[in-house]
Amino acid sequence: MKRSAVVAATTLAGLCDVLAASGGKAEWLPRRPDSAGGTASPAAGSGDSSGELETFLVEFVVEQTGYPAEIVELDADLEADLGID
Repeated sequence: MKRSAVVAATTLAGLCDVLAASGGKAEWLPRRPDSAGGTASPAAGSGDSSGELETFLVEFVVEQTGYPAEIVELDADLEADLGID
């Protein structure tokens, strides 16, 4: 996943699509050593289904913004509707 793809996502649904398509691998993030001494992806082991990823993103936005979960929709514009720059 390229950083530009994440930045270009304008909705939670778009961000979810980018993250799901990447398989949890971000080129621009440093790799962490895994327990075997090799390197692991920052999101290693993230075999989340689309539904789990959507739930995580909504919960994350709720936690970070304080908005009630009922108003955080996947098609909401990140900047205009949710105030996320």
